[in-house]
Amino acid sequence: MLCEAVEIKFIFKSMAKFTSKQKLDKETRQKALLELCHAIVIVKKLPEAAKVLGDLLSEQEVDMVAKRLQIAKLLLQQKTYADIRKALKVSQQTIARVNLWLQQGGAGYRM
Repeated sequence: MLCEAVEIKFIFKSMAKFTSKQKLDKETRQKALLELCHAIVIVKKLPEAAKVLGDLLSEQEVDMVAKRLQIAKLLLQQKTYADIRKALKVSQQTIARVNLWLQQGGAGYRM
């Protein structure tokens, strides 16, 4: 797999915390999500992707997203919750949440 052969350097910036008081209205949220998707699709190479993620997400957010993807991958490989907890150091609740997302659709995880 290409990702394993390339070392990616993330440069993280300090970011403000998000609170529920800062939620966007539905139309603005939809527009922002579409722009985020556009930023992701125009990226062609792994170092560019790392730069985009490093600019958009905190280190903790990148770790969280990466772990969710790994959890989904391991669940799709029929790994047990115990194996996943041990390998990724995540809670059973996190695994269960990803598993629920996979069962309710999960098309994005399966790409």
